[in-house]
Amino acid sequence: MQLQEIFCKNLRNLVEQKVVLNAGMNVFHGVNGSGKTSFLEGIHLLTTGKSFRNHLTSQIVTHDADELCINGLLIDRDQDSHTSLAIIKGRKTNQLKINQKKETKLSTLARIAPMLVITQETQKLLQDGPQWRRRFIDWGLFHVEQQFSNTWLDFNKALKHRNRLLQNGISKEDKHFILWTENVANLGNQLTKFRQHYLIELAEFIQHISAELLDNVKIEIIFKKGWKKDSDLKTALIESYSKDLLAKTTHVGPQRADFICKFQSRKANGYVSRGQQKLIIYVLILAQVCHLKQKIDKDVILLIDELGAELDESNLKQLLVILEKYLSQTFITTANAKLIPMHVLTQCKMFHVEQGMINAA
Repeated sequence: MQLQEIFCKNLRNLVEQKVVLNAGMNVFHGVNGSGKTSFLEGIHLLTTGKSFRNHLTSQIVTHDADELCINGLLIDRDQDSHTSLAIIKGRKTNQLKINQKKETKLSTLARIAPMLVITQETQKLLQDGPQWRRRFIDWGLFHVEQQFSNTWLDFNKALKHRNRLLQNGISKEDKHFILWTENVANLGNQLTKFRQHYLIELAEFIQHISAELLDNVKIEIIFKKGWKKDSDLKTALIESYSKDLLAKTTHVGPQRADFICKFQSRKANGYVSRGQQKLIIYVLILAQVCHLKQKIDKDVILLIDELGAELDESNLKQLLVILEKYLSQTFITTANAKLIPMHVLTQCKMFHVEQGMINAA
């Protein structure tokens, strides 16, 4: 689905704004602090229920206002059905509505319009801890694998129970400990199968996008399941008991999963420049977009904050052409409108943002 229009009230410095959006690429330009990123934040809040900048409502709501309100209208690509979304957040209010009906599950909202965001923090996908790479895999599985969410929730419940028993100094012979260890093993194996299969399928799309954006340079993803590859999880859990008991937590399993991204047969996080890392991240995310489109025939809405950071003019031009090719709707912020090569883009609308006011350029 595509976002046709959005109304924001009391969102940071956007006191009251209604914006009619383009079905393709939407570029918001203006000086730092003008409200560009706040507008992207509003789209993210509306379609996920969460901010990608701050989890504290008090820092999102306009100063001296009690609550923020965001309304939006989504339309499918055939334009024969609409979905209205509304979110209100305040010190005493937290309300979500889908087609005027109250909704409490953010997962329901997330499935309506899959959303991905690229900011400076996205660089952590390659540079920082494995939780960022697990999040990358699990976002895709949430949308394409029907059994993933329940398996993930059940696994984390079992892991929590096992860790609680470890914290109580439980014997490995205790029947409850044996039961929860078996549950962790069984559910962990299923979760790992989902992740392995997802990355195998994603590899084809990664190579396809890489051929266009990185001149056929090979990107390789090596999955690390979270325990020794030549051991089954139940055996690994049993062998790890003494270490787990000492630390009062479980050291092996899919909660420790990771993947290594290789660029020209070397680890991307230590070998390539930040600009190349940025392009690799775009390849990975665009691969997710194309994979989801093929699997469940849904479009992804992509938010990109400060597009031009760390990319030269040639790479930026090529990236924009590819974004327009594979995405039905993209929202981009930039401090420099001249970076956008309008002559090579067929569906791009520009907006100027100044002191919290957004106007079509």
